[in-house]
Amino acid sequence: MGKFKTPSGISAGLRHCPCCKGIIPASNFNRDRQRPDGLRLYCRPCDRYKALSTQRRRRDLIGAGKRMTDSNATPAERLAASIAALACPQPYAAAA
Repeated sequence: MGKFKTPSGISAGLRHCPCCKGIIPASNFNRDRQRPDGLRLYCRPCDRYKALSTQRRRRDLIGAGKRMTDSNATPAERLAASIAALACPQPYAAAA
């Protein structure tokens, strides 16, 4: 089915975020009508981090006079940029 698998043994009301690897309450996930369970794949902090990193990357490319799909970049550079965009800075820290 999907590329990410939810670990087994997670109780109801909790979800797994594949980015930060945390087991987080479902209330910390944004809604997504297109997904079967109605929630986004990543938790709110990871989702926000991914959106901001994409915006920064686009802004930097536009500032350099390049397009997002710049043909001057090698496939290895494009792959490295996409992997860097997926990496979360730190694991989820739940408010205690």
